[in-house]
Parts: sequence; structure tokens; C-alpha cells
Amino acid sequence: MGWPSNWQDRISGADCPACAAGRFEESADPPLARFFAGEVSDAYLVLGTLQPGWAVVLWQGRHVVEPTDLTPQEAAAFNAETLIAARAMQAHYRPLKLNFQTLGNEAPHLHTSVTMRYSDTEDIAPGEDILPGRFVPADGRPPARDERADIDALRRLARAGGR
Repeated sequence: MGWPSNWQDRISGADCPACAAGRFEESADPPLARFFAGEVSDAYLVLGTLQPGWAVVLWQGRHVVEPTDLTPQEAAAFNAETLIAARAMQAHYRPLKLNFQTLGNEAPHLHTSVTMRYSDTEDIAPGEDILPGRFVPADGRPPARDERADIDALRRLARAGGR
């Protein structure tokens, strides 16, 4: 597959979709709904996943690719806000385990994926490391669950600091 031809423009911020999008409530592609707006980041629930509880915490300051590009104060704020989002998800979904991934190989703008992991009968790959993309149904059909209720609950929990 290889790196995209515009990779240098994307990592420089000149062609960064996250920077261009700014702070938004919802998007269709990818399907996201914001449930937490912090000082330095926003947390978005990824909609239509195979199992509930995959979110992306997106850095909302200047264009940054790596956590190492943050000042110590920015890193502390980003990590604290990531934990608020994760605690809200943990309180709502009651998973067996949480996974945190900060990759950026496809979208080079600092973000952390937070995914809920479940028991053997509820998880798509119990006990295995999985990339977030495996949470998306191959046939494009969304699961049969009320994600609006999830978003409302996550917003309430995030406003309370995630608990």
C-alpha cells in the first residue's frame, strides 16, 4: 500500500483533514458524534461499529502529529481529557478491558482511539490486539442498537468528569 503521495503535506498540516474540519458536532465520513468537548480535545463516538464503544479523542490545538510534539502542559491536558472520555465510556458500556491506541498512520493528526473490549461472547476478537478498523462492518450495515441513547449517556457522564 505505501504512504500516500501527499504524506509530507499531511504531516506538515498543509493537507490535514482534521485541521480543515475544525471542531464539529457530527460527521458522516467517517461517522462520528461528539460527546465531549474539552479545552484541548474533542471525543467522538464512532457510529455503526460491530461492537459498542469505540471513540476517537482528537487533539484540537495547532496541527500536531505525535504526542512528543506537545509541550508538557499540553500533553497533561490531552491525557487528562482522554481519561475523561474513557471513564465516561467505561461507566456507560461496562467493558471487561479498555484499549488505548495512538497511531496516526492513516490520519496524521494527534488522536487516540479508545475501544471497549468485552467477554469472549461479546468481543469481535477476544484477548487479541486489534486495529480500530476491524470494528467497522464490512457490509456497511450499522448494528441494531440505539447509538443516540449512547451519545446522550456519554455526554452526561463526560460532563460529570467521566464518572
